[in-house]
Amino acid sequence: MSDQPVPKKSAQLTDEQRTKAIAWLLEKWGNARPCPFHEGPTTWGLGQLIVGVPAFIPIGGAPLAKVYPCVVVTCNVCAYTVLLNAIPMGLVTPEEPEPQTAPTPEPLTAD
Repeated sequence: MSDQPVPKKSAQLTDEQRTKAIAWLLEKWGNARPCPFHEGPTTWGLGQLIVGVPAFIPIGGAPLAKVYPCVVVTCNVCAYTVLLNAIPMGLVTPEEPEPQTAPTPEPLTAD
């Protein structure tokens, strides 16, 4: 057994993730992307958290605990907000899906 503390999972961007996100944004967006909402120049703010956008669950579907991890980028003029998927940005790695087992059907009984 290791004496190392178990790292806590946190939604807070680490310094490394923040640096990677800013580099990604500068590469993909450039340094002066105008806001599409107020159609003018702006500066953009990077949120401090990785947020989760939940998967869609059709009516009657089984609840899912899956989310799309995203970073929040906000226009500093009008608060227009963009969610960017943190996986292709290289900020987080997708978790391996757990093997799914088919539920055992309940036997039909005639009452």
